[in-house]
Amino acid sequence: MHKENFRPARCRRPIIALVVVVTAILTLDAAAQKVYKWVDDDGNTHYGDAAPAGHSEEIRLRKTPTVEASVNTRRDRTERLLKAFQQDRADKTEARQAAAENLKKRKANCATAKDTHYSYVRSGTIYTLDEQGNRVFLNDNEYANELAQAQKAIDKWCK
Repeated sequence: MHKENFRPARCRRPIIALVVVVTAILTLDAAAQKVYKWVDDDGNTHYGDAAPAGHSEEIRLRKTPTVEASVNTRRDRTERLLKAFQQDRADKTEARQAAAENLKKRKANCATAKDTHYSYVRSGTIYTLDEQGNRVFLNDNEYANELAQAQKAIDKWCK
């Protein structure tokens, strides 16, 4: 392989890019003008932006497609829909987390209420402490009232 004929791929990329850009510019320029086709006396077909009188026909080039306003509207609708789905997922995740926290709280309160009720039933007597730290035992009516309150707590938290 001769060194003067060798060109690495990275040297060809700018050339290819330049050819693509020039071709695009020429294509856009040609699309903006009228193009004529004619056959000369020798039978050769020619194309150009000006042609001899009487020997040419105009070629209609297709215009480049334009982006419709509905495309942007469709894109906006899609983005809004995706944002709504995302918000809905976030709301559902938040609701699941809140429900899990609520369930955890209810279970903890239920266990506390059951422990309290169990200790009241097993002890037979309940006391409180006065300001000096002395025990004050509840009478039968107060004991029954505390036991009923403990049962209400179980009913509230353990359903």
